[in-house]
Amino acid sequence: MIKYSILKKIATISERDTETLEFNYVQWSDNEPKYDLRRWKGDQPLKGVTLTREEAECLFDVLNDELYPDEIIDAKPDSVLKYDPEPEIYEVKLDYRSFFVVDSLAPCGNKGHDLYLVNAEVPCIINGTITNVMFKASYCKDCNVYFITESEFQVLKNKGHVLCQILTKTEYERYKNGTKFVDLNPIGPLKMLGYTVENGVLSSSERKKVLEWIVGNGLLEKGLVIFYLENFMRMNQGNPNMSSAVSKWREDRDYLKGIDSLGKDSIPMGVARFVKGNPFSEADILSIPDELINELPFS
Repeated sequence: MIKYSILKKIATISERDTETLEFNYVQWSDNEPKYDLRRWKGDQPLKGVTLTREEAECLFDVLNDELYPDEIIDAKPDSVLKYDPEPEIYEVKLDYRSFFVVDSLAPCGNKGHDLYLVNAEVPCIINGTITNVMFKASYCKDCNVYFITESEFQVLKNKGHVLCQILTKTEYERYKNGTKFVDLNPIGPLKMLGYTVENGVLSSSERKKVLEWIVGNGLLEKGLVIFYLENFMRMNQGNPNMSSAVSKWREDRDYLKGIDSLGKDSIPMGVARFVKGNPFSEADILSIPDELINELPFS
């Protein structure tokens, strides 16, 4: 029989005959302890699932969205963090700041940093429409960094196709040091902003809306987008496996060429970029311009 130790009994969800459905914190064999949702028959474990902290947080957020779609859940209990369990919540218009995606809030919380909850927005395609989606984020006043947890990021991606630059730390460091965005080319500027011709990701109308959004918000000039599309076509013209993609690029290129002006009806962009990495070392701290910090209520 597998060795286990229930480190913390959290809740009994339901009881049926001689079985119980329980949510506990369990160590199986010599593995790292995990949250555990499982049926038990006395001391005998039955079928269940184990969750890391990040997976449990993601499930928490998904259940909130599913069960309470019209309510805003300001904060979840977090026994690891040392900051105020009921921090102040600020509504801040985040239009061109950057966000780090981190595994946990604990590094700042354990240092006793001042953390604030903020409501941020990012454009997403949901059911064929581009809309700004609000999500829960944090601001560390000591580190001067905005960030979201990996679990929040996954919840956000589950809501729709995110139209946002998603950079690695290395790419963002290049950007901060003067490299133009269009020259950051790990996956290509258009794909980095959400445009793709991959099957099953975006419909024809959605691709056009993404391109309108990119040009309308001044992220890339119309002529440069057309150049990229034509370059994609030229590089893949003779590849029979790319015939569908070439056809889509041509369709989108012709559409853009036929539009005289862009931007008037484009939804304003929300968060400019997410950065995948860990900001909690001095060398990685983002520098937020003073004029932006002055907008915050605590400045």
